[in-house]
Amino acid sequence: MAVSGQFLAAADMRLGFEGWMHDFGEFVTEGMVFADGTPPQSMHNRYPVLLHAAARTAGERYAARNPGFEPFLYVRSGFDGVQHSTGAVFPGDETTDWAEGSGLPSVVPTMLNLVLGGFPTFTTDVGGYFDFVAPRTTPELLVRWGQLAALTPVMRVHNSTQNGQLHPHELQGEYLDAWRRYARLKQHLVPLVDRLTRRAADGHGLGPVLPLVAVDDDPLVRSVEDQWLLGRDLLVAPVLEPGATSREVVLPKGRWQRATVSRAGRLRPSGEVLVGSRTIEVPTTLADIPLFVRVPIP
Repeated sequence: MAVSGQFLAAADMRLGFEGWMHDFGEFVTEGMVFADGTPPQSMHNRYPVLLHAAARTAGERYAARNPGFEPFLYVRSGFDGVQHSTGAVFPGDETTDWAEGSGLPSVVPTMLNLVLGGFPTFTTDVGGYFDFVAPRTTPELLVRWGQLAALTPVMRVHNSTQNGQLHPHELQGEYLDAWRRYARLKQHLVPLVDRLTRRAADGHGLGPVLPLVAVDDDPLVRSVEDQWLLGRDLLVAPVLEPGATSREVVLPKGRWQRATVSRAGRLRPSGEVLVGSRTIEVPTTLADIPLFVRVPIP
């Protein structure tokens, strides 16, 4: 179970809450006084690290007395060192639109930078959040955001500050069909994500999400910030523009097959083998984003 809040009290743990969103409470402003005398200017970056570490310690102490209890903490703030206290990071409050700097397109470069900075587990507000500066989340935006998130470590719906949240069960027709496909795909990918996340926690690898530059030294992939690999064998190229019928995809070196997602949430390779180290234009529908699976070398 998960609950939003500044901290998880012992009473909440006894009720069965194992995880929480460590949101707010991390701000340092002028005029604050700290017990050790550190001025606010010096404590600004340090305080979130201490805050999240304290929450993590509280959860671990409770877990030591209660076998089977597995605390999970995810945060929106922090600096170097916070990765040792948190289970996941979310990038703050995205706008409910397609804006490059704050909406859906901003999610991928943020995630890739976090991965390279030592944060293997990432989550985003599916559908956006800041709708007081943008229109209400549309069905198309919710579906495209969900497709993106289904192929990241965490898929979490959370949108709207004032115009009303759009829930997946409110979708209809082709939008509901597309959402279901990727929600089911997410369920099938949980074992892969779990295994790679645990390896990263033990110091082996970057985690489930890999920037292309982490596996390919071809200069072609150095500027790619809107694609990633889930594991080493599934290439993801989300649709980040409204009404898109195709998008450009950079294929890393190797051999690849285009894959679609069945209604049961299973990947269906096309059969056609494409050689990588090149850029191609890939058609897309609402039901599918460009996905490619690696073909083993015979």
